[in-house]
Amino acid sequence: MMLPVNASWGTLLARLFALGLVIATSPITVIPAVLVLHAPRPRPTGMAFLGGWVLSLAALTGLFAGASDLLGGLHKSPPTWASWLRVFFGSALILFGVYRWLTRHRQGESPRWMLGVADYDHEGRPVHLVTAYAPLEELPDLSGAIADHLGGAGAGPDAVVDLALWRHGAASDEGPDDPSDEEAILVEAEKLLADCDFGGPLHRLDLTVTTVEGATPERFRTHHFTLRPQDGRFVEDPLYRNLHPMLAKRLDLWRLANFTLRRLRSAEDVYVFHGVARDNPADHRLFALAEVRDLTPVSAADGTLRYPRLELMGSLALSAMWEALATFDARNRPAANRIVLYVRPPWNVPRDAWTALARSSAPLAIGAALEKLVLRVRFPDGRERVLDVEGLGEGVTVRERPLGAEPVRSLTPYRQKLLRANRIGAPYPYEIVRMLTPPPEAVARFPTGEFTEHDLDEDGHLAPVSRPYGRNTANVVLGLLRNNTEKVPEGMTRVALFGDPTRGLGNIAEPECRRIVAALDLAERMGVPVEWFTLSSGAKIAMDSGTENMDWIGAVLRRLIEFTQRGGEVNIVVTGVNVGAQPYWNAEATMLMHTRGILVMTPASAMVLTGKQALDYSGGVSAEDNFGIGGFDRIMGPNGQGQYWAPTLADACAIRSNSSATSLSLAARLAEVTAAVRAAKLSEVAEEFDRIHTVQRALAVGSVDRIISAEALRPYVIDALERGLSLG
Repeated sequence: MMLPVNASWGTLLARLFALGLVIATSPITVIPAVLVLHAPRPRPTGMAFLGGWVLSLAALTGLFAGASDLLGGLHKSPPTWASWLRVFFGSALILFGVYRWLTRHRQGESPRWMLGVADYDHEGRPVHLVTAYAPLEELPDLSGAIADHLGGAGAGPDAVVDLALWRHGAASDEGPDDPSDEEAILVEAEKLLADCDFGGPLHRLDLTVTTVEGATPERFRTHHFTLRPQDGRFVEDPLYRNLHPMLAKRLDLWRLANFTLRRLRSAEDVYVFHGVARDNPADHRLFALAEVRDLTPVSAADGTLRYPRLELMGSLALSAMWEALATFDARNRPAANRIVLYVRPPWNVPRDAWTALARSSAPLAIGAALEKLVLRVRFPDGRERVLDVEGLGEGVTVRERPLGAEPVRSLTPYRQKLLRANRIGAPYPYEIVRMLTPPPEAVARFPTGEFTEHDLDEDGHLAPVSRPYGRNTANVVLGLLRNNTEKVPEGMTRVALFGDPTRGLGNIAEPECRRIVAALDLAERMGVPVEWFTLSSGAKIAMDSGTENMDWIGAVLRRLIEFTQRGGEVNIVVTGVNVGAQPYWNAEATMLMHTRGILVMTPASAMVLTGKQALDYSGGVSAEDNFGIGGFDRIMGPNGQGQYWAPTLADACAIRSNSSATSLSLAARLAEVTAAVRAAKLSEVAEEFDRIHTVQRALAVGSVDRIISAEALRPYVIDALERGLSLG
């Protein structure tokens, strides 16, 4: 039997009220509430949602109630189990509604459903993490809920609270609530934290604050602050400004533990620090860290593969580093700077493309005092390795090595000398050696090689020495340099000389001259060329050393002339400013008609007999700098004294390498021609000698071979080369 109309509507309203009460007190409403809060216009959006929610609820309740009455009319006598089932579900709904009402969130109490908890171990210590999401202005109320939880959980001092908060920006871009103003947001948060009580000490408090609306262009920007308890209040740790501690762990920030770090401004996703070594305040550097999350290749117009995201992050790191360098005095700028890129996707870049990829960042790296670019990569087979990209702006070399297990060390004596050379603007000798002798596993511009350093022993004889780089006792470094090339697979050996700018700017006295003469003697004995990377401030003049050095300089000059006239070859790369004696030596070694070597200059090269300051003081003819007096553009190039010019030291070394290989092959051919001509002339002279000279004359001369000197044979050799003598 159908109920009367008034009874049916009463039943309908009762059901509507019960269902509405249950739904209103259930967690389902949390989702639309959060969405409404994030809407651009929360108030009208909330009213519209409330109206639609009530109408939908009424419609659905009426629909189901009508269907129930209809079914009840069709079945005049419903079974007993159905009646009891309806009683059970109705009672359960009523009890659940009463429970939700009794456990509702009162005013001033933060809702517990916003709390999330986790436990984990960090370096062997248990950590209890509490995270929550709430408006910034409700931070004091939220701290009460966290205090209740921590009190019930019994968390110790290693409790970490990580809060994601949002705030509303200003209605106009002229207000103080600009979301880009980090300090203003931090001050606002600190005022709220003064009223917070988390119920006990915290190991760390992380606040991630997002401005969800406003008129400024940077609305929705997020800032991160890490605070630690100190003297009863929370104090920010500036190291983690906009850098979450867990992200810092991903970036291996612990490796910079030997430095006192200060966070500098940088682009998003790039983290730049100014580090001062704890055991050496003079050692201060810049470190730039960034993640590369995309390694998708793109084909360039020339067909090469480019990796835009990798190149972008490298460029952003270099730009941030340049911005930081501009804030330092020119004489105290950080050196040995380092960029570390963490490549997250598998590293599938072909090995032969590594150096070309690194050169894309070279123009921006010139002058940034960059020690190296470090890539931490994971190969497709799961191996994690580190790629050290060295020589950006010079000769790029990529070295592969295992992951570092120790913190970055402060400067060693070798590194300090290297930085001193960089500040002077001159290359350090052993860095040139490293560039010219890459190991077999390295991807470099130059072929693999080795360097055996030599020095004078106690008896004054040149001998190999085994010592760490940078321990040279004179202002020149010398040794045997050998590279295995395609043209000379058995190895191209030459004697190498380097001027050391960190020791008296490479000035010259007896110790240096003795070593140079010994190096020329060694080259002559071995029949190999000499490669001289020259940098010198001229003869040493001091209270205990002066005019006698000119005698030693004259001895070197004589030995150079003898060496080149006997067919010796000296190739010179001018690596910096050469003053006084060194330009004389350079000229005698490469600029005469009989010399075989070449002289290569770079933008950093100059050869002057007297420096600019001395010329200005004496009233002589001068220029704006030493390069105007003896650089390639105005003097050495137009005069033909500098046979080659290269934009960088690496390019100069490439010219030298090609010249040395070509010279070796030409020298071998010349030796064959000379031997053939000599044999022919010896037979002619021997016949003439036997016909004319007596036995006494032959005994006085000693040998027919002594009559044919190198000077006497030279015209015949030249004639044979011009006629293209067949060597059979």
